[in-house]
Amino acid sequence: MAALKMGGILLPYIFLLSVSQPGMAFNIDPNPWKNFSPTQNVAFGYKVIQKATNSLIVSDPLIQSQNERGQVYNCDVNLGTCLPITINVPPEAVNMSLGLSMTKDPQTSNTVVCGPTIPIHCKQFTAYNGMCFTLNSRNFPSEPMPRQLRDCPLPTDIAFLMDGSGSVNNFAVAQYSSGCEIHIHFNSFSSTNQIQSITQFRGGTYTATAIKKVVNEVFSIQAGAREKANRVLVVITDGQSHDRNDLPSAANSAEKKKIIRYAIGVGGAFDSRDAENELKTIASDPDAKHVFKVNDFSVLEEIRNALEETIIAIEGTKTTGESAKMEFAQDGFSADFFQNGQIIMGAVGAFQWKGGYQMYNSGEPSGTFQKGDNEDSYLGYSMTVANVWPNKYIIQGAPRNNHTGKVIISDTTGTVHSLDSPEPQIGAYYGAELCVVDLDSNTFSDLLLVSAPLHNEGDQEGKVFVYTFMQSQVTYKQVLKGTPGKEEGLE
Repeated sequence: MAALKMGGILLPYIFLLSVSQPGMAFNIDPNPWKNFSPTQNVAFGYKVIQKATNSLIVSDPLIQSQNERGQVYNCDVNLGTCLPITINVPPEAVNMSLGLSMTKDPQTSNTVVCGPTIPIHCKQFTAYNGMCFTLNSRNFPSEPMPRQLRDCPLPTDIAFLMDGSGSVNNFAVAQYSSGCEIHIHFNSFSSTNQIQSITQFRGGTYTATAIKKVVNEVFSIQAGAREKANRVLVVITDGQSHDRNDLPSAANSAEKKKIIRYAIGVGGAFDSRDAENELKTIASDPDAKHVFKVNDFSVLEEIRNALEETIIAIEGTKTTGESAKMEFAQDGFSADFFQNGQIIMGAVGAFQWKGGYQMYNSGEPSGTFQKGDNEDSYLGYSMTVANVWPNKYIIQGAPRNNHTGKVIISDTTGTVHSLDSPEPQIGAYYGAELCVVDLDSNTFSDLLLVSAPLHNEGDQEGKVFVYTFMQSQVTYKQVLKGTPGKEEGLE
């Protein structure tokens, strides 16, 4: 699971502070003008949004009640009261940490509220989904985005088809030569000891006939194949087929049943182009991922790991490597409004924590998921949108990129800029928080603030780097430092 933004989270009060005479720089009066404290709170004040001149939206993402985690409040500044906002969270969206991320649309005063920690308990691991809700100007919530949580990855049924015509001396589920015998069906397999009793065939190599038999008699509900499972067929052969003309139709019959096929050619016979083309005909596309060649059966172990990785990737149950796709995405870890009511949801844990975002339009996904390039970078940990004439730009923080952090600035067609820290430091979490500033209230963004809350220099921790926008250019200008002994840039 991706790391949560919990630095400084246990804050029991919100303080509204009066500001002194503005100038080139200003201080904040430490004496509170107003304070709010609900009857029950755990992390009250983790996120605060000024909804209107006299009201605030305040989150407590850790408050717990039965299977629900997180509460959002509407606080009246004049009365000094906070009332919970009713959001109809689907019953399956348990422990979502509602309010862990929130932001407001400056044009409409709508607010997006997200809970990115919904656990889905699968057979071998726990996946993590997320949901967001839009609150309109009267704090009425929308339907959830996405409308449904992702299910656990489908299981996988795997059949092995072994060439027993000549020199094969290791066996699995089915064996063929001039004929084909199914030794173990899915519903009759109990242990690998069953394989030891299989004796080797002799005779010709009729691969196409054997594939058709396995497709029809092994991958069937009656033989124990599961209706919604992924289907994988591994064909191991050491010679060209005597019924090679039937291979295209055999492969097509497997394709119709959505069976993913791997072809392993053993021995020197597959050095010829015709024999290699047979393997490519048997295997699914692309050939680079589904065709393997080895010199003899003793070195099959060398490709076992590669084959294992690709098969596990189909099932999507591995917690490392490219096999992890959206299982740990944590949708809504960050979010923002784009344009025309569109909402962008960051998914920090997607694709082995490469991260990225999904655009939503009228509550439905719009376009494909835009994933990051680097594993474990946490792209989408933070997010904001800059309005820089004539375009709008999506800005995402990736605080673990290359251990130092990075900021990615893109439009809807792809990356435009990437920003590295002006003062790179391992573990600084550059990009943990992002903020755009409109200095002259003309609706266009003038500044971008990028935090590095764990940047350390002696007893001074945390920095905020200031950039300016000039049309499509982003220029670093200065750094803001905090008081020694205090962390800057956590929020």
